Amino acid sequence: MIAFLRVLYKIWFVIAFFAVGIIMYPFAWILLKLGWLRPLFAIQCWFWYPMLQLLLFLPYKTIRPKGFGFPKGPFVVIANHTSYLDILIMHGILRGRQFIFLGKESLKKFPIIGMFFKSGNMHVPVKREDKSEASQSLRTMMDRVDQGYIAIIFPEGTQSKQAPKMNPFKAGAFKVAIEKQIPILPMTILENFKLLSQVNRLTGPSRPGLCKVIIHEPIVTEGMTIEDLLPLQERCKDLIESDLRKAYPKEYNNEN
Repeated sequence: MIAFLRVLYKIWFVIAFFAVGIIMYPFAWILLKLGWLRPLFAIQCWFWYPMLQLLLFLPYKTIRPKGFGFPKGPFVVIANHTSYLDILIMHGILRGRQFIFLGKESLKKFPIIGMFFKSGNMHVPVKREDKSEASQSLRTMMDRVDQGYIAIIFPEGTQSKQAPKMNPFKAGAFKVAIEKQIPILPMTILENFKLLSQVNRLTGPSRPGLCKVIIHEPIVTEGMTIEDLLPLQERCKDLIESDLRKAYPKEYNNEN
């Protein structure tokens, strides 16, 4: 019975996602062609995402330090990655701001989503298996940062199949932050792997629920050089992992 309900919810997720996407598509296509990205972000964050939240019963909650404020100007958002919901909730957390994702090359083939990665002026696709092209994608992200965009990069590079445990971090996000001398904003996403597992796992976890995200204080990178990359990478990984260990002690206590 539980497996049936999970499949049913995933089917509903796909229907709701594409129904709202089809309504938004003509407006998004026109705005992309004209290069009018500010109104496009407004549509995504104030119409598309709230509609999905309502239809899918997926509110979110952020846990922030007292007196927290987002950095002024561009910054790099990093987070653990366990579900497609990780991408969706960024449209709520960063509502009112302009941001871009670094995403896998195959997203260009996805209906509706693909146009944002193929447009050349919005999200940036990356071929991780090709070092030269991956380097060019990071350079494009840096160009977007120069234009004032917030960069969102999941350092694991793909969704973890052993959530809540993380995959090893890749260096890209930290290269961008150090080279452009902009802050890194670490986030810990706590529940999403329980709410929507990978889509190809039909009977994997999928249900309505509350998406919880811990937002940490920004980490300043001014004055850092490439020699600081690995310590910065480890510091951020340890910060996120400490939240996951507290939230899921059983899973971490079973480490071999």
